[in-house]
Amino acid sequence: MRIVTLIFALALFCSTAQAESTTFQQHEVDIYSALINHGLGTRVPIVVLSEQTTGVPAAIAEHEDTAALVNELGAPATALRSWQRRNDSRHAIESPLKLDVSYQMLDAEMRAELFDGVEPAAGWGRFFAHFEGAPGLLRVSRAGFDDVLKHALVYAEFQCGINCGSGRLIHLINDTGKTWQVSNAAVVWMVE
Repeated sequence: MRIVTLIFALALFCSTAQAESTTFQQHEVDIYSALINHGLGTRVPIVVLSEQTTGVPAAIAEHEDTAALVNELGAPATALRSWQRRNDSRHAIESPLKLDVSYQMLDAEMRAELFDGVEPAAGWGRFFAHFEGAPGLLRVSRAGFDDVLKHALVYAEFQCGINCGSGRLIHLINDTGKTWQVSNAAVVWMVE
């Protein structure tokens, strides 16, 4: 009887974890879509998104007071803890996004083909020739959530050349239970 109870408890835990994971994945797709659509310019014909999430970037890991930065954004501390936990490693973005423009994913093989073995400026030249019309490369972290899935934090990094790019920590809010909206953002690093 004890083994049956243990098997039932494990099955319940696994199905709950899978449902939670599916919920988070759908929210992440919605968050990425809202974030990218929010930041699109009127003349951006294509977005290039890194296939892998960022993990916890050094710019945030080394930030003097990330908790104060998150507080300034108006996000709860639980969203920061969730964000840190969910970004302990990189993950593939596998679900399709709902963007107002076309997009392409940059996988590790294509990244290597464009950038490995050449000077960075030449790599960016290859990138822009291959992804004609793209303003640059976007990388995002996994989203971190508060306990009621009303607040989310995500890190977004945009690179547009060897001396061009920025990284931002972004707070999104879901008041309606249906759509995520960008609430606030803080620049973590910038190169001009």
